[in-house]
Amino acid sequence: MILVASDHDYSNLGHNVARSLNSIGIDCIDACLYHHGFLYESQSNKVSRSEMRMLSNMADFVIVMHSSMEVLSICQPKDYAVYHSGTRYRTNFLRLNKFFNKAQCVLTDQTEFMGLAKMKYVTTAVEDNGVVHNKRKNPIVGHYPSNKEVKGSSDIEKALKGYRIDFNYTKLRHNENMKRLQKCDIYIELYKPKLNNRPYGCFGVTAIEAGMMGKVVITQDLNKHIYQETYGEHPFLLAEKPTDLPKLVDYAKENLDELRKKTREIVYKNHTFEATGKRLKQILGL
Repeated sequence: MILVASDHDYSNLGHNVARSLNSIGIDCIDACLYHHGFLYESQSNKVSRSEMRMLSNMADFVIVMHSSMEVLSICQPKDYAVYHSGTRYRTNFLRLNKFFNKAQCVLTDQTEFMGLAKMKYVTTAVEDNGVVHNKRKNPIVGHYPSNKEVKGSSDIEKALKGYRIDFNYTKLRHNENMKRLQKCDIYIELYKPKLNNRPYGCFGVTAIEAGMMGKVVITQDLNKHIYQETYGEHPFLLAEKPTDLPKLVDYAKENLDELRKKTREIVYKNHTFEATGKRLKQILGL
């Protein structure tokens, strides 16, 4: 049995790792110490520290999520992998590389981390609820960030001044945000080249969720070659500088049907639970 263990399961990533492995028949459970504020419809079971340690003792292998030193200290597994996923690693990677130096495998969903340690790149899987296409004369362009600072919302607003964009910064439960996302045709996910003085600019889970719905996604990926080398063609329209954003919005509107069909095909091929489970199985040697 495999245990996927998180403290806070940011972006529901650990739960989606477990669902991916389960989808291809691998015995896997997932647990967290704290539930995420987005209140996902399906998420890891919340357990105590003693319960987490008990589950670890029962497991043959542990995947420690989100660079969690707390989880590794609790579980103390003999065989484990670590998944580096966000700000915690970005701001403290030297210490964390040392702390997790006995990991059998190091995973990440952030392309900019690949040069900081020997890692394997695995982007999250998301639920496939089918394509949601809206028939309207004027496409709706939306931007609904979970965090305005992290997604570079102020720079996006400045770059698209004069454009009709549905900017909405109300924080919603995950299922409500998915309904909001369904209503737009083009989704602007990210423009943020640096975060906490470190290179950033890698698309997040919402980009994958929007792409799975068949939305055209405008975002950023400072190291797009990593995605392409791993999965093939990049599914998203990428901005390298602020002045690219208006051009990409115009291009997306002009080529809407072709682009959303293409986006959906690539995201479905690479980021369903089954596709991600197969990749994880290969990488981890399960």
